[in-house]
Amino acid sequence: MNELSIADEQSSQSVDAVFLQEILGWVLGERLGLPAWELGVRLVDPTEMARVNGHFLQHEGSTDVITFDYSDPAYADPSDEEPFPEGGIRGELYISVEDALEQADAFGTTWQNELVRYGVHGILHLLGYDDLSEEELVEMKSKENAIMDEVEGAFDLRRVEKRVG
Repeated sequence: MNELSIADEQSSQSVDAVFLQEILGWVLGERLGLPAWELGVRLVDPTEMARVNGHFLQHEGSTDVITFDYSDPAYADPSDEEPFPEGGIRGELYISVEDALEQADAFGTTWQNELVRYGVHGILHLLGYDDLSEEELVEMKSKENAIMDEVEGAFDLRRVEKRVG
């Protein structure tokens, strides 16, 4: 029942989608201990992110990550013989790689670190965390930072950049 797919639909950076999938799978299974997940991650350019942001959220311009939560029973597949396990997540993340590049410069980190952080951020949204109020933001950022500390200890995030040759 655990499905995680990465679709690299952008061209600004060469991303090792298999390695990114390994990292996010580790977060879902090992770090968070989720019983089940169905997660699609789409790496997009700012034009596509702005289109999605405008169409679905009525916001203008690109953003770093957009999360779609499909855990609502309205999204259930009627052909499924078993219900989706309680505590599992179903969703889709849109992640802007160019936003990761810009934010990395602003925060003095790497775009690879930012890209993984956006994945973690989206997963946390699917788990019910939010960042709309100051209190929620502090709680979510604390959880996100703790997970990122563990990810950085377990993986060489430079490898998110696919080496050609």
